Amino acid sequence: ELQRNRIEHLPSSIQNFPNLKRLTLNFNSISSVDSAIALLTKLEQLSFYNNKLKAMPDGIYRLFNLKEIDLYFNQIERLESQIQKLKNLEVLYLSNNRLLSLPDDIGSLSSLKELYLANNRLSELPSNLVNLRHLKVLRINSNRLIQIPMDLPKLTNLENLDISDNQLTELPAGLSQLPYLKLLVIMNNPW
Repeated sequence: ELQRNRIEHLPSSIQNFPNLKRLTLNFNSISSVDSAIALLTKLEQLSFYNNKLKAMPDGIYRLFNLKEIDLYFNQIERLESQIQKLKNLEVLYLSNNRLLSLPDDIGSLSSLKELYLANNRLSELPSNLVNLRHLKVLRINSNRLIQIPMDLPKLTNLENLDISDNQLTELPAGLSQLPYLKLLVIMNNPW
C-alpha cells in the first residue's frame, strides 16, 4: 500500500519485491513507471487510481498473472495492442481518462469479466468486443459513441450495461433477450 504519498515516478527498486501479489499506488502524482515493474511476475492486482499516467506503462503488458488493473482518473489516451497478452485479466478499470479508441486486440482478453470505460472520448468500439464472452459488466457511459456493435447481444453473460450519456440513436436488437441482464442504463441519448 503506497497510497496518498507524493510519488511521481515508480523506480526500478520496485523489483526488490518480487513476491508482491497486490500493489496499490492510488492518489499519487505518478507520471512514469520504470520497466522493472515487469519483474513483479506474481502480481495479481495493480492500482494506479488517480495519478498522472498518459499511457499504460509498458512493463504492465508483461505482467501475465494480473487479474485486475485500476487506472481510473489518469490521462491515458490509448492502449497498445499488447493488451492481448494479459490473458488472465478479469477486471479493467479505465474510466475517467482520455481514451480516444480501443485496440482491436481488446477482444482477445478471454478472461475479462468487467470493463469500465466511462467518461472517456470514445467515438466507436471495436467490433470484436463481442468476443469477450465472460463479460458481465460493461460501462461505456459518458463517451461520444454514435453506435455500439449490433452484435453486442452475443455477450450473453452481461448483467450490467451502461451506455448512457452518448450519442446513440438506436439499440441492437436482442438486448432484451440477454438472460442475465439486471441493469440497463440508456438515459441521455438522442433517441
